[in-house]
Amino acid sequence: MEPRRGKFPIKGLLGALLFLAVWAAVLTGARLLGESHARQDTSLLSWLEEKLTGIVPEDPAGTLEHWLYGVEEGENAEPPQDAIIVTAQEWGGEEEDPESDIRIEVESLPEFTTEGQRPTIVIYHTHSHEAYTLEEGQSYVPTGEQRTADPAYNIMAVGEALAQALEEKGFTVIHDTTDHEPPKLGTAYVRSLETIEAIAAAHTEPLLFLDLHRDAYNTGIDPACVTVDGEELARILFVIGSGEGTEGNQFSVRPDYEKNYALAQSLLEQLGTVDPQLVRGISLKTGRYNQHIGDWNILVEMGHNANTLSQALHTVPYLADAIQQVTEMGME
Repeated sequence: MEPRRGKFPIKGLLGALLFLAVWAAVLTGARLLGESHARQDTSLLSWLEEKLTGIVPEDPAGTLEHWLYGVEEGENAEPPQDAIIVTAQEWGGEEEDPESDIRIEVESLPEFTTEGQRPTIVIYHTHSHEAYTLEEGQSYVPTGEQRTADPAYNIMAVGEALAQALEEKGFTVIHDTTDHEPPKLGTAYVRSLETIEAIAAAHTEPLLFLDLHRDAYNTGIDPACVTVDGEELARILFVIGSGEGTEGNQFSVRPDYEKNYALAQSLLEQLGTVDPQLVRGISLKTGRYNQHIGDWNILVEMGHNANTLSQALHTVPYLADAIQQVTEMGME
């Protein structure tokens, strides 16, 4: 017996065509709406996708890096609520009291020690184009707002000055000047990880990694600088990653963040003797920031974009002194 043949569903086909026509009109209107607003998204659908999934359609890799490394979206993003800042208030500086779910008891930190060996200092820059407020007579070709690939004006200039100051103190220093920002800022941590993994694989001696950055200015972090011996010094912020990640995005390899924190704490104490407000504090976040590589690995914010390059460079000798003092005490 032949199966019964149904009638051709003309009404269903017409309904489908009508639905497609309406949907096409919605898409066209959404694109026009998207273009009429000051948005980078090209359509309402992109905006909906970002809101519903958390993934930025134009930069899925950058969104992934945000999840994995704790990278903040945009230059002026607020710190997450799981950040704890041990402020310079403990050393006589200003008051800060951010909410936090993570706290470290300073008394329980392991003592910083190099076990009798002076480490090789590795300076590198994940966000290599970060630049400062231009001073009179200065100019550069920008790659973004207060960003440039010109190493004479971006954060690499600060790294080079620190490398020279440490070499004068007898340290072996590697200043890696790899430009990690291209092709996209949002995936810079992926490329800087490859760089420092290669350095770590090529060395057997203890390595102390410093990822030098220029912070973004936010209200509440004034003063912009401190004055020491008549010079304006950009203030420092240390950033330590616990590597806990976010729910569903935990790391299989995490940093020894207490060891890194102990180094930052020791540097904060030394710099606090120069001026109690020279260090803004220590920010502990759940990202990893590639700090699982090396014997010690910390992120150092050398001022922010409201500072000048000169102010950041004035801070360098004091940071070099602190590194020398801390490592020498750690060798005892």
